[in-house]
Amino acid sequence: MPVANGVACTLVSRVEATALFGHPATRSVPADPGGAASVCLWKADAAPGTVGDVAYLLQVHVYADALHYSEKVYPNARLLSDIGDRAIAVDEGMGIYAVQFVKGGRTVTIAYSVNAIGGDTHAKAATQSNEVIALARTAAGRM
Repeated sequence: MPVANGVACTLVSRVEATALFGHPATRSVPADPGGAASVCLWKADAAPGTVGDVAYLLQVHVYADALHYSEKVYPNARLLSDIGDRAIAVDEGMGIYAVQFVKGGRTVTIAYSVNAIGGDTHAKAATQSNEVIALARTAAGRM
């Protein structure tokens, strides 16, 4: 059975999520862990309930095997050589940027999304790709 929070929440801290968002991060409980052994969700809203709101979400999934590593699914993935045993970074479009790595036989996915609700069209997760990659590097160091 998947563990909400657990080890996933030790890989990226509230302070780190807040720094990425530029707004206070709060932990959220995942509705569907998608087969992960551990999941941690951090979220923030720039202006809750308003038309100009920008919603931020950082998802950390830890899988108990390397089978969930999906480099082959993303032919345009950027290979990263300094995170875990192998790693990729992917601009998934639709405001989602993800880094996935394998370390010690486990797969970790860190997915960052920015959703501008009728507001800032410049709010895109890919513009913070270096920060997301740095978070993944730090997370791998904590395993």
